[in-house]
Amino acid sequence: MMSLIEFRDLLNSLSVPFYHYDTVKKICPYGIWGETGQSGNTRHASNKTTAQVIEGFVEYFTKTEYDPVVDEIQSGFNDTHTPWRLEYVDYDYDNQVIIYRWQWQITSGVGDLHGTDEFED
Repeated sequence: MMSLIEFRDLLNSLSVPFYHYDTVKKICPYGIWGETGQSGNTRHASNKTTAQVIEGFVEYFTKTEYDPVVDEIQSGFNDTHTPWRLEYVDYDYDNQVIIYRWQWQITSGVGDLHGTDEFED
């Protein structure tokens, strides 16, 4: 199981900065991540939720073609057993930036969604 704090720490261990829901324009390369809701895979027993599965997104913005950070992100997901799917890769012609977007899922214990640390970027 993984908390959102642990997921944040995974992204913060990578070689580029990541921000939680921050939409203020940043200097490339950078990433943004956030939760999008609860998955239908959430587990229940005795009319209670026993394990909560949270879905979210990671977007990575870069000007580097074949950027090795893409592999670093995907390896981070795999190393922590975080299910993921590369949703799309796009090029923003106005800003001349390549955008990668992944969907991910984490399973957390009930009452441990955020973990024990205060939740900050």
